[in-house]
Amino acid sequence: MPRIGEIWLDLAFPVSVGFKPKYLLLAAIEKYDIVYCTTTSNANSRSTAPACFHGDPYASFFLGNPQPAPFWKPTWLDLQQFVASADPPDFQAKVQAGQLVLKGQLTPPLLCEAIKCMRGRAMNRHAKMLDTALVRVGCSP
Repeated sequence: MPRIGEIWLDLAFPVSVGFKPKYLLLAAIEKYDIVYCTTTSNANSRSTAPACFHGDPYASFFLGNPQPAPFWKPTWLDLQQFVASADPPDFQAKVQAGQLVLKGQLTPPLLCEAIKCMRGRAMNRHAKMLDTALVRVGCSP
């Protein structure tokens, strides 16, 4: 079973013109749902300070170059697409098929700040899941 804070590489992430590799940060996990956010290393006027930015042109959370992690240049959580969710059995099937590969683990306090930032754009059930994840990880409110 995947864990909160894990960074996975999806080798066939669906995009507007097919598929491409994308890193995913798992932010909340429950029995029937996994909430994640994709990453980007494309700066495109994204904010580095403040790290959590919900304005224009791109809502994002600046991760920097967290280590140990798979990022070799400055990286952001892309909050434009924001949170997506996956069904745990489907996620596990993609792991077994080799489409999803575990690449690292984001740890507190950076993980806490990332989840709090994601929470700022979440709605309904995903917001509740992110609140629960903050408690599970041991983040302060």
